[in-house]
Amino acid sequence: MSAQYTISNENITFKERFAYGIGDFGSNLFLCIGTLYLLKFYTDELNIPAAYGGVIFLISKFFTAFTDILTGLILDSRKTIGPRGKFRPFILFVSFGNHSSVCSFNFYLRIQGNSCNFDLYVIWFML
Repeated sequence: MSAQYTISNENITFKERFAYGIGDFGSNLFLCIGTLYLLKFYTDELNIPAAYGGVIFLISKFFTAFTDILTGLILDSRKTIGPRGKFRPFILFVSFGNHSSVCSFNFYLRIQGNSCNFDLYVIWFML
């Protein structure tokens, strides 16, 4: 059974716009706090220079800019929508891959000791 979408011409009230804006602000605020804490962890605990931490974030943001567009194109081009919805199967699929890759990177870094593997830190941050 496919879902039918209709476009309404109703205006969004200021109250709704404000509510969506506050939600987006809160989400971005927590993302920035987490990113700053991760940079502090990289520099203090892993002894990576701050410039390398900045490069890790720069590379991952460029990567995310292109993968977000690609993901949106893939999801919006779906013709059939299953009983679980349009996005839920992708979220479930990616969560298992993300979990297994983070666990394997953690295991690999523990084997390597305290050596700084720059490429693995970049990949880990992109996940």
